[in-house]
Amino acid sequence: MKKILFVLISSLFFFGCTADTFMKSEVRNDSLPFLFNAAEFKDCNEVILNPDMGFYSVIKIPLTENGIIDKSKYIEQIKHASNPLKGDYPKEDKDLWDLSYNLIHLEFDISAYSIAINGNADIKFLSENSLHDVQEILSSFRGTNKTAIARFAYDPDFAGNMNSEPDNFQIILNHVKQIATLYCDYADILTAIECGMIGPWGEMHSSKYSVTITEDGKLKPDYYIVKIMHEYLEGLKSVQIPFLVRQPKFIYAYLNTYQQVDYNFSLDNNNEAYPNAVPFYIPQPETDEYKIGLYNDGYLGSKDDSGTYKAGNRQGEIDFMSAFTNHTPYGGELIGNYGIENGKNVSIINFSNVHLSFLNIGWNRNFLYDFNSLEYAGESLFKYLYKHMGYRYLVTEATFDCQAGISNVKVNLTFVNKGFANLPFHRSKKVWLFFIPTGENPSGNEESFKTSCESFKGQTSLNIQINLSALKKGSYDVYLKLSESDGNYPLQLANTGWNDKLKATKIGSCTI
Repeated sequence: MKKILFVLISSLFFFGCTADTFMKSEVRNDSLPFLFNAAEFKDCNEVILNPDMGFYSVIKIPLTENGIIDKSKYIEQIKHASNPLKGDYPKEDKDLWDLSYNLIHLEFDISAYSIAINGNADIKFLSENSLHDVQEILSSFRGTNKTAIARFAYDPDFAGNMNSEPDNFQIILNHVKQIATLYCDYADILTAIECGMIGPWGEMHSSKYSVTITEDGKLKPDYYIVKIMHEYLEGLKSVQIPFLVRQPKFIYAYLNTYQQVDYNFSLDNNNEAYPNAVPFYIPQPETDEYKIGLYNDGYLGSKDDSGTYKAGNRQGEIDFMSAFTNHTPYGGELIGNYGIENGKNVSIINFSNVHLSFLNIGWNRNFLYDFNSLEYAGESLFKYLYKHMGYRYLVTEATFDCQAGISNVKVNLTFVNKGFANLPFHRSKKVWLFFIPTGENPSGNEESFKTSCESFKGQTSLNIQINLSALKKGSYDVYLKLSESDGNYPLQLANTGWNDKLKATKIGSCTI
């Protein structure tokens, strides 16, 4: 039985960008006792189901004062093996029923805590039973290699009901504070938190709380929503988790209120507050605003994405958001096909310019099905979307420099990202190299050894120094693995040569 020798490499941070080409690299040094032949780096041209991206399936979970009724049913759904779509988007609804994904949208219904729904009284705090049960739901993701997008709202069954929030706004802030504290223990399984809370479907509109007020003669844009955002971000200070809101205008209002950026707001014809010009702002890492991104449940529904963007200023707001969406996951529900077809041509600009990360597999079925019949880059638009939603990293070059001998080998790796989005900012993958003995009589060393280098966070290059003196003479296949430090949540590269057992990609072979 072949023995495996691996190198674990950890733990610095860097950030990456994208490119379009890749190549084969081969390194030889006949004067030294080491020979490395790089693999031919090709795109496997397949759908890759990586963490924190792609299509998601939905689980709606109602909370009562007594907790979550039939909690085990939801936990079973989460732990059950995923059954993703493997071909074109199905025409019949029944063919979607059994589909499930490693990314799950959790919709926590807390309408039972609002007088508008229970008919008795606003309930000041979420019960300990409810909080404990939500913790059990989130904890059930661990060990499954699944991640979650989570949203709480007062809309019963997330069915589009209006005016279901508590009468007392302070109670909403009480609930937010409890929820934020709870989230802090689950950064490992949370792809993103969606602000939610108010409005139909928790989409932060059509509510008595989605208004601008005037105080001391000055506009306070989206006054209540900004307070909800602030309460969440205050509670999340100790962790790095993307925090998504429904419209760019909420980000303007938050920056105006809490970062003292004066955007000179005025009310439009719909009585909504907007700056007189779309602002420019670059959020800095480790700040509250760096966590903020967008969830878009009106995606491609119209020129303004069904009210997501200010009418007539789509591109300006997308340009503003690019400094936020280049490191946070972006997605939601596709409800139209705006900008997809331009005459006889198909355009993907509205996927790439927002760095699309995820979409609801079940909405909108008609438009997703229509993508089967549109051609882009030699395949159906649906297949192209499925392959490129989220990040898609390829190794394009690998070199081993052993001029200083095998006790000090420098490994240089180059990457290209062909996906629409980048690895979310709160993810950092450890880098593992596996050396697997080959040949009729493989020799190996069962002991592992460690060295330090950068971790992978989407950068275009990675430089590693390793000591291979523990390797016995012989031939080895070399595999690269990117995962969490415990080996979970592996990031599959788009290269050919994937080894599902190792959760690693072959990058070449070497002889010592």
